[in-house]
Amino acid sequence: MSKKTIKPKIIILVGQTASGKTSTAIELAKAIDGEVISADSRQVYKHLNIGSDKITKEQMQGIPHHLLDVADPLRQTYTVSNFVDDATKAIQKIKNRGKVPIVAGGTMLYIDALLGNVLVPEVEPNHALRKKLNSRTAEELYSELKAKDPRRAKQMITEGQDSNPRRLIRALEIVAKLGQVPRPQDNDSIENPLSGFDVLWTGLHNELSIQKEKINKRNAKMLKDGLLDEVKGLIDMGVTQEQFDTFGFEYKYPAMYLFGIPIIKDEPPTLEQVLMKMNSSTWRYAKKQRAWWSDRDKITWFKAEERIAFINKVENFIKNK
Repeated sequence: MSKKTIKPKIIILVGQTASGKTSTAIELAKAIDGEVISADSRQVYKHLNIGSDKITKEQMQGIPHHLLDVADPLRQTYTVSNFVDDATKAIQKIKNRGKVPIVAGGTMLYIDALLGNVLVPEVEPNHALRKKLNSRTAEELYSELKAKDPRRAKQMITEGQDSNPRRLIRALEIVAKLGQVPRPQDNDSIENPLSGFDVLWTGLHNELSIQKEKINKRNAKMLKDGLLDEVKGLIDMGVTQEQFDTFGFEYKYPAMYLFGIPIIKDEPPTLEQVLMKMNSSTWRYAKKQRAWWSDRDKITWFKAEERIAFINKVENFIKNK
């Protein structure tokens, strides 16, 4: 009788923005001797700190964190494929040290790609096409994608990426090469980077009213903590409004304010408008995150305040050989 192969363990932690993933991941890492891999499409970039709610060295409490500050926003567009490659390498290094990898983040496509739930096309950057498309607005890019690949255009609404020029340009780049962005079922042999691991997929959530309040408080704190100064520094480095649009609402609207671009049509931009738009846009994105994960039976959900039950669940999973 052959021995059962014991797979190494890995924890996936997802949830809406401001749901408490960062602090929970640290508490979990202490309990199970783990290290954290960030699955956040903005925290991978250097210089995007306050607006991405990037964890500080002090907040890490000695727990190693990976995939923070690995890309230069002025020189590189960090792709889903980049994330899968880098996360896979980090996971192996953590495993080789005898630690437990904890992948925590809210970038939905990153998590799904790492779990082999979506196909990541190997399409090289088309710099000539990118240069041509960079002059277009998000609305123009989305209209073109909708005409060329309606299914992918519809999916980007669900992902909350339909106003993200960088993601739209990447989709059009893939369409130009392949005719459309492939679906998982277009390829029966999608590589699952975590096929050699025993995976526990968990999630945190709050009641909707609590979630909304947390988002509003966090955005207000970002402005109080110097978000405008951070954005001004990025402007001085040469970041354009078009680039800020791709960094999320926490960067888009402060940049519009500093550039003097109307946030509300025909009105001069104000800080009150900045906070209002940050709050409403982030809330819409959080609802899209909730919808994205809602039909995943493999996710074990916990309320944000149920940390003891959450850690007990993970510890039992780790102990179960």
